[in-house]
Amino acid sequence: MYRWEYNFRQSTVMGMVGAGGIGTELVGSLRLIDYPQVAAILILILLAVTLVDGLSNSLRGKFK
Repeated sequence: MYRWEYNFRQSTVMGMVGAGGIGTELVGSLRLIDYPQVAAILILILLAVTLVDGLSNSLRGKFK
């Protein structure tokens, strides 16, 4: 579960440095100075990471 959480977070970082994915969309919006789009992407990333962390935490609790 820890590895899944880590991979989920790192996919955004990797995309920002050129590996593709949602990070690429974020960098593209920043370059176009499209701040509403940047805000929307950041909110979605935050919600997705929070959801994954919560799901992982509840699954780890069930397996203990």
